[in-house]
Amino acid sequence: MGNAGISLGQGSLARLLPMHAVIGADGNLIQAGPTLERIAPGCAGRPFFERFDIRRPCRIDSIEALRRFAPLDLRVRLTGPAPLDLRGVAVLIEGGSRALLNLSFGVHIREAVSKNALSLDDFAATDLAVEMLYLIEAKDAAMAENNRLIQRLEAARSDAEALSATDPLTGLPNRRALESDMKQLVELSQPFAVMAIDLDFFKEVNDTHGHSAGDAVLVETAGRLTAHLDTGDILARIGGDEFLAIVRGDQSEARLDRLARAMIDTLKRPYAVDDIRCRIAASIGISQTDGGGDDTADDLVALADAALYDQSGRDAAVSRSARAPLLDRLSLRSPLLEKLMLQRPSPSPDPSLCSLPPPSPMPTSISWSVKRGGVTMMLYSSVVSRPALKRG
Repeated sequence: MGNAGISLGQGSLARLLPMHAVIGADGNLIQAGPTLERIAPGCAGRPFFERFDIRRPCRIDSIEALRRFAPLDLRVRLTGPAPLDLRGVAVLIEGGSRALLNLSFGVHIREAVSKNALSLDDFAATDLAVEMLYLIEAKDAAMAENNRLIQRLEAARSDAEALSATDPLTGLPNRRALESDMKQLVELSQPFAVMAIDLDFFKEVNDTHGHSAGDAVLVETAGRLTAHLDTGDILARIGGDEFLAIVRGDQSEARLDRLARAMIDTLKRPYAVDDIRCRIAASIGISQTDGGGDDTADDLVALADAALYDQSGRDAAVSRSARAPLLDRLSLRSPLLEKLMLQRPSPSPDPSLCSLPPPSPMPTSISWSVKRGGVTMMLYSSVVSRPALKRG
């Protein structure tokens, strides 16, 4: 092969242009560089346009058409089971009877290297594709490290969010998490009940046996209460000895009555902390929404709390409508409870406002129910003598 006094042997041409192709006058590929042979095995000696599809600058499907347009830049697709897009340039040689194409991978170098297991020896020493490959690998390494860093940061953020929404002692959700769940239920107009659970005589455990014993009682209390809740219900610790539960599913008063009494009964069982045995009690205030009212999550928590406390002390119930006057009229409940605990008779409250089971000489629980508007308020309070705190 010669041109203007320059001739190159096949070996030299293969070294300088490992992706070259020489197309004969009959359109057959009469010579292929070693790298081209590697990505298109058996292409030499076969019709060039059988394996290679010239798409740009125009569709060229014969040696005659190539002669008309050469020299020109090309966009070529290697067809077959492993298609690959290539770039190239075509010139005529030997008086125009043959065409010489020099092909390269361009931006598809990574795909070519991966599919054909190419190495540095498959490229010309001056081919910038190698440098491009290095840059791609460096970029991939940097992106991989960046992704790992992002994943670590996301995991740390998720852990921090989980910790910020979790009570560290009991592992229960805290007030922040519970309020978020309640707001979602309110926004979806879902019916549910809020149970405000307050532990009685817990302070005596702390004062007598220290905070470590108190912490153990709180952890066991969380387990006892959780055991009575169904899947989908949520129990949270919102304060020192205060818990709050969201109860979904069956919203009948009968079911909530059974649940409240069961919780009170389970918390009245003795606690064993190392060699210490102690007892506590509990009161539960409940607010309900049918999902159709305008109560907010904060309203429902406040209403459940109001079933436990009024301005003069413990044990008052309140409804959503006519809230202030109802509180005033039910303030008699505190002295009534004191009289019951002292085993003295007491007047019956207004039956239009609430209902109270007939007092017994030493009742174990008292329930109140008040209905106004679409919200039901109830109070369940254990009534026990001051528990014994003893060792052994």
